[in-house]
Amino acid sequence: MSDTHRTSDDHDNGAPPTKPPTATRPVASLPVEALCSLLVDARVRAVLRAFEHASEFTLDQSTVVEELVSRSPQPREDIRLQLRHIVLPKLTTSGILEYEAEGIRIRYHPHSRLTTLLKHADNDPNSIQDRCFDALGHPQRRLILAGLVDAENGRALTAITLGLMRTDGNRVSPERSGREFQQARTALIHKHLPRLVANELITYRDASETVAMRETPAAQRLPSYVTTLDAVERE
Repeated sequence: MSDTHRTSDDHDNGAPPTKPPTATRPVASLPVEALCSLLVDARVRAVLRAFEHASEFTLDQSTVVEELVSRSPQPREDIRLQLRHIVLPKLTTSGILEYEAEGIRIRYHPHSRLTTLLKHADNDPNSIQDRCFDALGHPQRRLILAGLVDAENGRALTAITLGLMRTDGNRVSPERSGREFQQARTALIHKHLPRLVANELITYRDASETVAMRETPAAQRLPSYVTTLDAVERE
């Protein structure tokens, strides 16, 4: 009997099925930025790693709770409630997990891109994972950072703005100048740059209107995250 036709009785009456290869699971392909947005949450990462390190693709909720308890100083009941009402719904909506209404058994649908990103970040402290995944969870922030990691002296705000306005690497047409440029610049200054500054990845010098990478632990690790994300996107 194939995995997709197993019933709860199959699990109860025999040994749990072995977790199948990632490529065989019917998981919808998610954009890499959406994966990063999921992985911003350390609780999500802990749950996914519990499944990645397990020999089965279906686990009891209690087993997952114990994994989270081992990684967090929070009370067990708080962790259980967060798992039930925050983490599981988030991962279920993404098609990565499915669980019964009672939350007794949780089934994992491995996702090759997700596995690659988790493995890449495995040895980083949570603070670095939080900052890098949050920064790369939006396509425009990802584009900004990709242009900064190799720019030793930083980049001018105008150049970054024009880069965000380009389509498929083409030059910005005259029709898109003026008001659209100002809108892109405003979004950059008030939305994206503050987020990257808060994550201790960049500095923005208002007087000279230049943006540059910082030398923080997260900023030093960021280029490898960008490279891994590019590779994952090509899969």
